[in-house]
Amino acid sequence: TAQIHGLCIIVVGGLVYAWQDINFNATGYFWLTFNCLIYTTSSIYTKKIVADIDQTSDGTALLQQIGSLPFILFNFFL
Repeated sequence: TAQIHGLCIIVVGGLVYAWQDINFNATGYFWLTFNCLIYTTSSIYTKKIVADIDQTSDGTALLQQIGSLPFILFNFFL
């Protein structure tokens, strides 16, 4: 519950900041939000991959890079 509370405060703070932004650009905020969502999804997906497999540190690094590849390609071709 503390994590949800903190997340709500962050979102509300971001909305207040955007509302008071003198040079507000909806397109810029759209892409910023999209990038944050992709980054968060990638981080959770990669953590799930690494947590399920017992590996050395080199193996873990390789799995993290492979797990991030679909998201990097998605951003690259977008």
